[in-house]
Amino acid sequence: MAGIYGIALSNNRSRWYIVVCVCNKLGLWREYTDHTVKDLLALPVSRITIVLSKFIILVVWCLLLSALIIISGLITGFAISLPNFSLNLLYSGLGKIMVSAVLAIILITPVAFLASVGKGYLLPLGFTASVFIVIQVTNMLGWAAFFPWAIPVLYITPSEHLGAVSYIILLLTGIAGTILTLAWWQYADQSGS
Repeated sequence: MAGIYGIALSNNRSRWYIVVCVCNKLGLWREYTDHTVKDLLALPVSRITIVLSKFIILVVWCLLLSALIIISGLITGFAISLPNFSLNLLYSGLGKIMVSAVLAIILITPVAFLASVGKGYLLPLGFTASVFIVIQVTNMLGWAAFFPWAIPVLYITPSEHLGAVSYIILLLTGIAGTILTLAWWQYADQSGS
């Protein structure tokens, strides 16, 4: 992406990540905070089905929020008449933003695990705040390409080029978060809320 319009399109990435994390913590893993975990577990469906349903809803929700943020960025760009707009820039920028959104969605699973283990939203909220600090530190040290939560941001940054190792780290983090969340819901004692 070139010019100031590309910067305006890609600047939405931080807002998007914050919105996704807040939705994850406050919207889909509230059973312990609202004291409804017993009701949820009384349903005639497996715990794995419950968690997979939550993940599906979260992915759809995140994609819709991503689209909303992209639209708001475009409206803002048109409203203040940013220069250098072209359809090629728009298509290129939208592609990069959507790939970055998918990369960020993959990283929600470890946060879901923390929300489950912490039986609420304080642990994942603290984790998310820490992630923003660690992203800055790893970026200053030149190691951001090896920190999973920095990778979606680096992907969308025009001057950064990520290697296969970065994507492997991101995917392994997402898979580990999924396995840990599913295992925790399957085997952990859910009675103590």
